[in-house]
Amino acid sequence: MTLRAEAITVRFGAIEAVREVTASLSPGAITAVIGPNAAGKSTLLRALVGVVRPEHGRVRLGDLDVHRATARAIARRLAYVAQRPVVAAPFSAREVVALGRYAAGRNERRVRAAIDELDLGALADRPFATLSVGQQQMVTLARAFAQVPDDGVLVLDEPTSAMDLRHVRQVAARLRDRRRRGLSILIAAHDLTIVGALADEVWIMVDGRLVEAGPTDVVLSPDRLERAFGVPFTRLARPDGGTILTTIPSPEESSR
Repeated sequence: MTLRAEAITVRFGAIEAVREVTASLSPGAITAVIGPNAAGKSTLLRALVGVVRPEHGRVRLGDLDVHRATARAIARRLAYVAQRPVVAAPFSAREVVALGRYAAGRNERRVRAAIDELDLGALADRPFATLSVGQQQMVTLARAFAQVPDDGVLVLDEPTSAMDLRHVRQVAARLRDRRRRGLSILIAAHDLTIVGALADEVWIMVDGRLVEAGPTDVVLSPDRLERAFGVPFTRLARPDGGTILTTIPSPEESSR
């Protein structure tokens, strides 16, 4: 399913958090949004899912105008995982996952499958509030898996920021599985290693503007990253024959 921003601008008072962004999420692909802090990544995602209304422009999800459609109509096609999991009621982890079925109707099979997909069985009956932040991220991702159809859209804002490395690898594998089944995925991330390994396409945002968009192997180049982040990058060889992007320490840092 397509998700497209058409010249959207989001303003908070005098601050333009997103400036005239036009971009399309490729169906059945993983797209990563990267950029410095306060570049507008989270605000762009929130505008794309309908949480924030643009001052100008519009967002289309398939044939829906996101800011005119009902929340139920959007939720049947798109799932969103915010940067910080928040559950206001004393639900168990299983009940949180089941909330993903609210718009489309109860489906215990989908709920169980999402819990099993992320190996959450041992946590399912624990109160959500007692889980670590990383575990809460896993549960809210399972909620999104229970919600979104295979041909829908999944939007994730820093979904693995509090997870240990084993769970980051597990989530990356599950996202690849979902992509193969036709899911379109948009993910805001800071870890360029994960982005390079996971994403088919990359968007770079700086000061609210989309400054680069294209295939991962093109956009994740040292020169483009240096322009965006203001620090030099280089590629290092990995033992498996691949490469990894890393920043180059300044002379002062190297001498410490």
